[in-house]
Amino acid sequence: MPKNDVVIDANIFISALIGSQTNLKIIKSSTYRMYAPSKLIEELQRNKAMVCEKAGCTPYDFDNNLDALLKLVKIVEYEQYKNHLLKATEVLGPQHTADAHYLACALIIKASFIWTNDKNFSRQILIPAKSTRQVLIRIKIFKYLNHVISSKMRER
Repeated sequence: MPKNDVVIDANIFISALIGSQTNLKIIKSSTYRMYAPSKLIEELQRNKAMVCEKAGCTPYDFDNNLDALLKLVKIVEYEQYKNHLLKATEVLGPQHTADAHYLACALIIKASFIWTNDKNFSRQILIPAKSTRQVLIRIKIFKYLNHVISSKMRER
């Protein structure tokens, strides 16, 4: 079974806060161990008004939903990944410094991939980037393989 450590990008998290049931299910599933750099919290707070408007929720609801989702994601502190930030910035380019935090985080935890719908990550080759659609396909494959393995074990 492949390593299942995944770095989740802010756009995926924001989509889940707005109400994407698909993203919520993936985040809640036990298929992956989700990680994010501490920069995520800053980005989410900066987008709080937009999320509240799109989700039709109050700032209080936003805070509660954010707290609930953050319990499912391990936050990697800046001190842990800062040594990889320069390399990540060089690879992504100086115009993508916020994205560099996610790549640096992925490098330090040796992530299987970065879950994002941001095309900036597809331009680098250090850590694969997967869209929500690609993540769903992987989950279906894992479930199928687990089913096949379980069936074979029962036959013995």
